[in-house]
Amino acid sequence: METYHKYEDFIILTKCSVDNCQNQAEYEVVLYDYYPSLQETFYEQDFTCPFICQQHYEINEREAIGVREPRGHIEYPFTNKHGASGYSKYNPLRELYPQVFSSDEIENKPGIQVDLNNINSELISYLVKNPNFLSRRS
Repeated sequence: METYHKYEDFIILTKCSVDNCQNQAEYEVVLYDYYPSLQETFYEQDFTCPFICQQHYEINEREAIGVREPRGHIEYPFTNKHGASGYSKYNPLRELYPQVFSSDEIENKPGIQVDLNNINSELISYLVKNPNFLSRRS
């Protein structure tokens, strides 16, 4: 994978960058363009929408208006909000960060923190009565 400028780092619980979307991000969005006279490629993370979910990716591509080619211009509903030349590309996060998305890797790494949104009252009661369980290692 080509190295490029990133404005926002991916972390395990990164959400889609579309306003009010609570879906997990599935793609990193990059802007792509090519300058033939300089023989130079422009490739960097889209700072206006660095991450996008599958649902918004599909809408973004379906509703895009313009020419999808270097030096072209496309208006997207969610990405490239500053109207740069070129077009949006989408890097699947599963391919960029396979170590994060491999269940074997996550299960075998005690240092990875997991956000538990739904902890039931029974577990909370148990931990209140047995606080030493929190610091015990298996």
